[in-house]
Amino acid sequence: MCKKIDFLFLFLTIALGNLLVLNSAFGEENHHSSHAHIHGEADANIAMIGSSLEIEFISPAHNLIGFEYEARTSAEIAKVKQTESVLGDPAKILQLTGGECDFVDIAIESGFSLKDEDNHDDHNHSHAHHGLEENKTDTHSNFKVKYHTSCDSGLFPNSIEFLLFKHFKNLSRVNVKWISENKQGSKRLTANNSVVGF
Repeated sequence: MCKKIDFLFLFLTIALGNLLVLNSAFGEENHHSSHAHIHGEADANIAMIGSSLEIEFISPAHNLIGFEYEARTSAEIAKVKQTESVLGDPAKILQLTGGECDFVDIAIESGFSLKDEDNHDDHNHSHAHHGLEENKTDTHSNFKVKYHTSCDSGLFPNSIEFLLFKHFKNLSRVNVKWISENKQGSKRLTANNSVVGF
């Protein structure tokens, strides 16, 4: 079952990519490429197939935690952990209207290996700061979150509100692409217009 869902999600992601190409060919509204690393912007892909609703969210780390370099201080590590906690609670991120869907799996990838600098000896501690300063401008890190839901009898939501803007002040836009078994679409969300309907 999981392999079938992964295959469907891959297929739908490719279809959504094709939708983006078509949209950018016919309208300036979607002139950014999919998954481009642009501060302030994020991407979301939604696939509704069978009784499965998959929502993928990809954002530069800067939008969510304010930095992209490796978290080293206690404050930076705490910020990453707090962000992962918020992203791991779908009720804080997504509001589904209509449908009968239950979240069954959430996967969060951040690329951060959380090592507190207080665990280093003094000699390594000073070198870590020099390396940190050099890497702060060259690093591009992303958060990627996949929400998997099971929807009874294939009853999908009529709309999804993205609550991300309430938690992440550096996030200004989410470019959403969605596909179901009989239609597809896209929408650019902002804090003032954060609902995508199907």
